[in-house]
Amino acid sequence: MVTRRLDKLGQVRQFRATIEERVEELQSGMANGCRFCGKEFSMDNLRDLTLDHDVPLEKLGEDLIDNIVCACRRCNSRKGSKKTGAEFLTQLEMEAAA
Repeated sequence: MVTRRLDKLGQVRQFRATIEERVEELQSGMANGCRFCGKEFSMDNLRDLTLDHDVPLEKLGEDLIDNIVCACRRCNSRKGSKKTGAEFLTQLEMEAAA
């Protein structure tokens, strides 16, 4: 039981470090907007910025920097935890074509 808690704590610390790295990328201009709709973020609307797993943990995605993307709250909520980023982008394309 104690070992599991320590493992979980290590995972939380690793994910926090990942978030900090991703926020630094955002601030340095490497990630300019929502991966899905392209909405740009600025210091005025950072409350709308969320970090999302491109491949959800439920689909065996990992808490690695390469699997974390910037998304606006609306897209993150619509994507949910069941779809990959690619699946959600396909959904958005189909909606736009309809």
